[in-house]
Amino acid sequence: MKHFLVGLTLIVGYLVALPTQHVGAGCAGPTIVHDTGAFAAGDQLDIEGFAFGTNCYDTGPPPEGEGVLGVPVSGIEILLVQGDLVIPVAVGDADGNYEFMVSVTVPSDLEPGEFSILATGPQFGEAWNQTQGVLSFVGSGVVSPAVVVDFAPSNAPVPQPSEPSIGEEEPQEAALDAPFLLLVGAGVLVALLGAGVVAWRLNRRPV
Repeated sequence: MKHFLVGLTLIVGYLVALPTQHVGAGCAGPTIVHDTGAFAAGDQLDIEGFAFGTNCYDTGPPPEGEGVLGVPVSGIEILLVQGDLVIPVAVGDADGNYEFMVSVTVPSDLEPGEFSILATGPQFGEAWNQTQGVLSFVGSGVVSPAVVVDFAPSNAPVPQPSEPSIGEEEPQEAALDAPFLLLVGAGVLVALLGAGVVAWRLNRRPV
């Protein structure tokens, strides 16, 4: 009987340790990267954007016509910021891969010193700037007024979730397996406990 109880304890411990959390991939937020270094008026500055989507479907399939990040963001505005000075230099939409790339001309409106780049829009607020380097304006004798560049999305379709490969579970199915296993385990535990009680009573019955 002692060994039987030890076995039951191990089974209970195993069932409690079963993972029950939902398995799902996280969604990255709108992010930009760009050139760094010293720039003079008239120089070109390249800016790229990633994960510019309007939603996040990491816990299940997205609606028809949308990808894991919803639909691509539109109305993205690129700004050069230096203190209180804010200069719009580009506006446009993300493509079907939730990305964009634009090259802007550094204007002579900046003052010598450091400046930063900001991507903003009504659908997401402010994008995360992943670039670690410093941007600085060194000035020049060239007059280069600020120009707002329009960037349009490519014809890339919105990415659709792919079918899981053989032997690979979808996240939603994996999340439903743990409660099912707990129910099955509980049933096995009750059956074992009942069998143990019967065996114990038989052993105590006088011969």
